[in-house]
Amino acid sequence: IFCLFGVIFGCVYVTWYGFFGDQPFIEKVKFITASMIGLDFPWHFRGWGVIASATVFSNTLYAYRKFGYHSRAGVILGSIGSAAIYVTINCPSMGEEMHLDSPRCMAHWTGALLFAFCCAAPMVLLLINKARELKGRFLVGLIVFCAILLTMLVLLLTVGKSAIIENIPMQAAYVLLFLLNFTNIFPVKKAEKAPAKEAATV
Repeated sequence: IFCLFGVIFGCVYVTWYGFFGDQPFIEKVKFITASMIGLDFPWHFRGWGVIASATVFSNTLYAYRKFGYHSRAGVILGSIGSAAIYVTINCPSMGEEMHLDSPRCMAHWTGALLFAFCCAAPMVLLLINKARELKGRFLVGLIVFCAILLTMLVLLLTVGKSAIIENIPMQAAYVLLFLLNFTNIFPVKKAEKAPAKEAATV
């Protein structure tokens, strides 16, 4: 119940947060990042970071348990990503320009990049593992999810960075986690029954 509420509330909140502010829509798409919105709405930005990290990671762990997947690397990466966002939300943006000589700017971007990579990687590891075993829908899910991540990277390099663009992989992660955890679209491999023990002879 906690994970189901989290995946729905998290997706709604990060989407809603991306439209904060009075700037024109085109400007929001091209320039206004989640951290820049946080300059005007600091507590909403902190909520964005806490909610996103908690709901994505908890649902990832639930998916691991549901599909019987064990990965120390996935758990460690997810933990690092969830912790990294706290650096980002406590080292606010310095505006549109990157100030590479500023410790605050470097801490902000390092935390954001670690959060993005380390929260996506455990999901990719799960999909790769299950795609090898079962192929089918897991392989399709892996291809689509990775394609969305690559699309976001292209958009960031061409259109620019913005909260709306930054939300695309997060929304994709929420949709994927919802499908994994709370639907039957991705099959759970049933454990093989152990052979019955022979009756002991007296």
